Amino acid sequence: MYGTVRTVVWEDGGREAASYPIAAFRPPGIRS
Repeated sequence: MYGTVRTVVWEDGGREAASYPIAAFRPPGIRS
């Protein structure tokens, strides 16, 4: 699942996925 988490982070804004692997699990629309 971690692989999916990274993708979500990149699509969200391209930030460091390693910084927050679990926190970034939420959909990108929420942080919009």
